[in-house]
Amino acid sequence: MFQTELLSVRRNNSRGTVVPSFIGEDFFEYAKLVRELFNSMVGSRRKDIADRLRELELKVQYNKVIKGLGEIMFRESRFSSTGTLDSPTIRERIFLMAPMGVQTQAERKKILEKIAAEFSVTPDQVESSMYSDMEEEDILLEVSDSSDGELCRQYNLEQSETLLLKAFQLTVKNVQDWGGLARESKHLGLLFSPVIMEKEIVEMNFNGPMSALEETRRYGVRFAQLLRYLITLEKWSFDCTVILEKERKKEKFSFHMDSSVSSYFPERTGMKDVSPDPRLMPAFPIILGNEAFFPDYYVELDGKRIYIDVTRKIYQDYNEKIKQKVNDAGVRAMFIYVLGSGDKQISGEMCFRNSVDWNAVIFKLTENNKVEEGPEPEIKSMRIDKEALRLKVDGLWPDLDRMFREIEGSGLDLIDTLREFGYTTKWEGLNLKIVRNS
Repeated sequence: MFQTELLSVRRNNSRGTVVPSFIGEDFFEYAKLVRELFNSMVGSRRKDIADRLRELELKVQYNKVIKGLGEIMFRESRFSSTGTLDSPTIRERIFLMAPMGVQTQAERKKILEKIAAEFSVTPDQVESSMYSDMEEEDILLEVSDSSDGELCRQYNLEQSETLLLKAFQLTVKNVQDWGGLARESKHLGLLFSPVIMEKEIVEMNFNGPMSALEETRRYGVRFAQLLRYLITLEKWSFDCTVILEKERKKEKFSFHMDSSVSSYFPERTGMKDVSPDPRLMPAFPIILGNEAFFPDYYVELDGKRIYIDVTRKIYQDYNEKIKQKVNDAGVRAMFIYVLGSGDKQISGEMCFRNSVDWNAVIFKLTENNKVEEGPEPEIKSMRIDKEALRLKVDGLWPDLDRMFREIEGSGLDLIDTLREFGYTTKWEGLNLKIVRNS
């Protein structure tokens, strides 16, 4: 996603509609200029590349496009810190030696040599470490290999995501696999409700980031990621209302998008659902009047089908609401909760920390051959091989979407795990910015 100031839209005030501004082949020249600039500056500091980009912006008609393409290149290229020493420590030592500042080059050289001797390094290493903790000092090591077309399509996707951050009550239609959409929504932690007509799901409503149902910034990231799932589908559409501010005046606009624009986005292959256990079969949504139950799997025991819904605590209210209808319909189901950090065990439900112990689940179902509330189960925890996960996450860089999936799919906290794996994370407005430390 872009920062809000890079958002470029086309408004139709008479109709009250808005769409993001897309770029195509007519902007390939812009993409080429940005790529050539980065390729010519391997070994340069981030701030020097940014200066050159600003110079390029002054030479073209649509400077926002250059800024956006440059932002993508910064994110997808590989940078490294120049320093080998702790920067705050080096700056402190310099200040103690020259509290009034350095007056001559000779004095500067002497101080650097003295500190170098103290740390058993070279003066050049001391100098390169002075401000190496600042992102603008990072050195470009490797440039993204995205083509002109790929760069423009990524630009279009991020424009759409940025506009979606300003949306609420998004409605998705024309999807064939509603169960897949529900699973993706649960994975992202989004709250949703289906609309049923004539015993079929016709649309699904989502509460957007402006509804403040979760911590706004992280919710916004997940909400935009839903679009990344939609564009993997053959057919889809959504409608929502966005609030845009201009000259301190807020206005509402309708935003519609469908699969007819898929060619403007990066080509993405849908992720195939893989069962975590060979005894589990993928389940389809079950219509219950004006509600729908979205189990993840089912198991066959003695010719009887038992449905399993792997869920989270934020869905507890909805689960309680749907559970009675599931029972009334004669559907046998088990709700399994994967508890997050700080979540307390839910009385009467089978709960796990981090990930599900499927052997324990199957044993419980086999032993009872029925789904009933029993004694509070012990919260189990499956040990995560963090080194293997770190290597996998590093291999996915800079595909943030897939990195997020791997970490959150393991049940670990996204932000804490990224930091533990050597990534710097910070929020800029609604955007989560991630930098890979070398």
